[in-house]
Amino acid sequence: MTRAFLLCWCAIGIFCAGVTSAQWVQTNGPYGGDVYAITALGTNLFCSTNRGVFRSMDNGAIWTEVNSGLTDPNVQALAVGPNGIGGGNLLAGTYGSGVFLSTDNGTNWSATGLTNKIVRALAVSGT
Repeated sequence: MTRAFLLCWCAIGIFCAGVTSAQWVQTNGPYGGDVYAITALGTNLFCSTNRGVFRSMDNGAIWTEVNSGLTDPNVQALAVGPNGIGGGNLLAGTYGSGVFLSTDNGTNWSATGLTNKIVRALAVSGT
């Protein structure tokens, strides 16, 4: 009886370990830079690197640079705020040039009033 009980518990443990384990899959990039932040806006994923901002429109399978108007490629922080296309604006904090804003899913960036600043973190509260 004890042997059957122990065998049953081992089988359950092995089964549950396989079911509950997270599975990670390496994506195709972005390559060649340090990743500082990852965020989502609608169905798009964004990551900030020391080479700029990259966007994935297919759950991380393919990453594309989206740096038009971004004068500092060393982007260390990302945040999503309300009131833009796709339900939010995207903010990028750089290491030396302040904060940039995109209202079109990262396609174009414009400088905000926060310039000549090192920004390593961003948070949005309300509007």
